[in-house]
Amino acid sequence: MRINSVSNVDLQLNNYYFSYLFQNDIFLEEGGVVKPCELFHFEKYSDGSMRKVFNLAFENTDNEGADVFVIIKSERISTNPVRLKISKRHLPDLKI
Repeated sequence: MRINSVSNVDLQLNNYYFSYLFQNDIFLEEGGVVKPCELFHFEKYSDGSMRKVFNLAFENTDNEGADVFVIIKSERISTNPVRLKISKRHLPDLKI
């Protein structure tokens, strides 16, 4: 939350961004297809710890065991996109 924060106003802007706007900068790339983040929840802990948790959900495909990339295109984090390689075998599958 303190990334590039030099004042309380900056901290509040970061808090708002990560609570509500960050979802728009997160994507999932699978097999060359880029999908937006469908569900997003930011957990803030009031216990004084610095940890932050983001719960993300993307549209599921039937590609079993494929590697996917979570892509974050946020100037608040990096000037370049952040690409995180994840094996789908390690992701939970929620059937509704």
